[in-house]
Amino acid sequence: MKRMNKKGFTLIELLAVIIILGVLMIIAIPSVTTYIQNSRKSAYVDTAVAYADGVKTRVNEGKDFQLYSTETLYLIPVGDKTKADGGKSCVSVESGGQSPFSNTWDYAYVGVTFNGSNYSYFFVGQDGAGQGLAFMPYKVLTDEGTALIYSSTADKEYNQRGEDVQLHTKMTDAFRDQLKTSYEGANNLVSSTETGDGKIVIADDDMAELQAVVGTTKTKVEILGTCKSN
Repeated sequence: MKRMNKKGFTLIELLAVIIILGVLMIIAIPSVTTYIQNSRKSAYVDTAVAYADGVKTRVNEGKDFQLYSTETLYLIPVGDKTKADGGKSCVSVESGGQSPFSNTWDYAYVGVTFNGSNYSYFFVGQDGAGQGLAFMPYKVLTDEGTALIYSSTADKEYNQRGEDVQLHTKMTDAFRDQLKTSYEGANNLVSSTETGDGKIVIADDDMAELQAVVGTTKTKVEILGTCKSN
């Protein structure tokens, strides 16, 4: 009768396998992490674009949003109405709607300007995990948005990108705080030239940056805290 070979692995062989697996993990983990981060960033941009498209639809319908002032940059709060920040939003999307890094938004706005005949759209937002997109045109967002996502803890400065479009390179922490305060409190107006109840003054340098992105001079920034324009 043939005897079975009961010889097992030696300790050295087991250690060799463990070492090889460890090396493979060291090599693979950064690649997997990078892939996951890039996927999240792509989803983040897709969400921002979906919000902008939703606002476009509402503006074209001309019911709630009648944005006819050529002197105003309108900021329309957006967010996932099924999540904790939903009560602050004027426009939601059918599916998803939250950042892939967090299930809430510190603030999220679609900007709209009107030149007398056509509308232009922008996005600015930061989620509960501190991942954000600085104020930028819709086209720049769709063309190279994933490269422009920042973390609130680093990489706050941006280079000039796109077709000589000056992005918001000096969006200060103070202005981020103002956007968050308005998002949470539904204040109706943020302006560099007016003060009073429910109004916040934008510093001249932030206003200059906003106007550089918009491309034309705007005398005020109006946040539609009531989700309806005047």
